[in-house]
Amino acid sequence: MAETEARFTLGPLERRGLVAGWRPGQVLVVATSAGCAGLVIALTRSPAGVVAAITLLVSGGVAASVPVGGRTIEEWVPSLVGFVAHRRRREVLRVHVGVDEATGAGVLEVPGTGSVVILAVESTGISLLDSQQRARRVDGLMAAVGALASDGGGLDRISWTASARHADGARLAADLRRRGARGDRTASAAYRSLLGAVDGLITERRVDVALRASSTKKLVEQATVVATALEESGHRRTWLLGPEEVDERLKDRLGEAAVSSGAERRFAGRPRFDRLEGPFGCAAAWWISRWPSTPVSAELLGALLLGDEHRAVTVVVEPVAPATARRRAAATRTSAVADAELRRRGGFLTDREGERRRAHTSAREDDLVDGYSSLRFAGYVSVTTTNPEELASLVTSTELAAAQSQLELRRLDGDHLRGVVATLPLALGLP
Repeated sequence: MAETEARFTLGPLERRGLVAGWRPGQVLVVATSAGCAGLVIALTRSPAGVVAAITLLVSGGVAASVPVGGRTIEEWVPSLVGFVAHRRRREVLRVHVGVDEATGAGVLEVPGTGSVVILAVESTGISLLDSQQRARRVDGLMAAVGALASDGGGLDRISWTASARHADGARLAADLRRRGARGDRTASAAYRSLLGAVDGLITERRVDVALRASSTKKLVEQATVVATALEESGHRRTWLLGPEEVDERLKDRLGEAAVSSGAERRFAGRPRFDRLEGPFGCAAAWWISRWPSTPVSAELLGALLLGDEHRAVTVVVEPVAPATARRRAAATRTSAVADAELRRRGGFLTDREGERRRAHTSAREDDLVDGYSSLRFAGYVSVTTTNPEELASLVTSTELAAAQSQLELRRLDGDHLRGVVATLPLALGLP
């Protein structure tokens, strides 16, 4: 009997509401429109004033509930305000690159965050594995992350970043010599001939796991734990990047540093509303606003990851301490019950999405009581090109690939700088 491949349910995006499921911003928009409508009636006391008041009320309701470009008005406000405030900004990222003396690992420090180390993971693409090997990879990663989610685990964030670049033919040939020493000579010769024929056209895929913590010493210790768990779950090799390799990762996505003074690196760029420009060319970014609502396999992001060297995908994970996770789950369930009761009293039916969200909340609380770990996570996608005319086609192909992966992307117009930085292996992107 064939073994059934494990499938995973991600659940709906958690949205905490203030009143009947409405966010504070939506309530503020409606309350403001109602206040303005009342003021108009009080000042005019005429039929025209009543019409104007009704128009204000309807406009407020539409502005609070009807999305434009995937976002309602109150969701657009932070991005618009941030874009206006930073439109003259010429710095994309400022980072300090140090070194851990004990291990030689590169340690990054971004102002306002903790220290970060990066694990490079050498691994076969998960799509090339059988179901048992895929399950082993996933279980190994979740075991490592779950252990770090305990109280006092030490890690603040973990991010997984997949990107690509043109492969170095000499390095691939050296890798062939190392791996093919005991292999079939005919197969090795054929592969060497293939490398020579397609040299310059091969894309090398990279997977980086960034770990962030407030203490550098504890960070390196925990990185060793994660590296061991990944190798035991079937990944061929996992190692901490040194300062030079860290610089290379940043340079690949942001170009040469505009200022490199000692250990400090400053990367230049210019935010535009619909893209980010800099020495690297131009870039666009998305936030994954909706994950699949149906059970999915470990190949979930397969279509999105098969892009060329222009695309980067990051998933940022934050372990939540068990006590905090149980408290949040209980508060979310209480809020959902209260919102449902308010809707019932108002004569409104609860939609299917709301019902599914409440069911997921209840199931998640049961899992926490049973001892499972809790994680917050967010996903980002970015594309970068040196040719501005190519950006539109890259955007289209990326959005199509996301649709094939059952994902909904929200383009970060007005906030592409944050999205592009979030796709770097820096464990950024969660509020």
